[in-house]
Amino acid sequence: MYVDTHLERSMVVSAPTWVAERQLDTARKPAGLNGMHPGVYAISVAGWVWLIASCWAVFGTDSQAAFVVAVSTLFIIVFYGLAAALMGLNRVDNDNRGGSFADFMRAGIDTLTGHMSGVAALIQVALIPISLGAGTMVMAIIITLAR
Repeated sequence: MYVDTHLERSMVVSAPTWVAERQLDTARKPAGLNGMHPGVYAISVAGWVWLIASCWAVFGTDSQAAFVVAVSTLFIIVFYGLAAALMGLNRVDNDNRGGSFADFMRAGIDTLTGHMSGVAALIQVALIPISLGAGTMVMAIIITLAR
């Protein structure tokens, strides 16, 4: 039983209809990478590579600092490797990733809370890695000029 806290306490309702509707919608959607174009993931990985490359460029000459950067590199490799392996387990025979990146940006994706534009999805996935990569590069340039 589902109790809606916005209703009076005496009103007890069964599962909301939007749950059943959402289950039907997700059952009809083709599976595979949650409808996200692989280019979105590539942009995210490029941001992390940018961050690590900036760190290696500045701290790679000192052996103790290089060890810390090596551990960070290993963590990122494990993070993306595990995510790729888990997504590979969820693959279905029908492949819905055949469209171009521009098609994905125009069409967007359907999420459990509704439709999301391709631009919004790209921002949510890639904003942090790209921002960290750019910030690390700026810090690397400042450190290099200060030496």
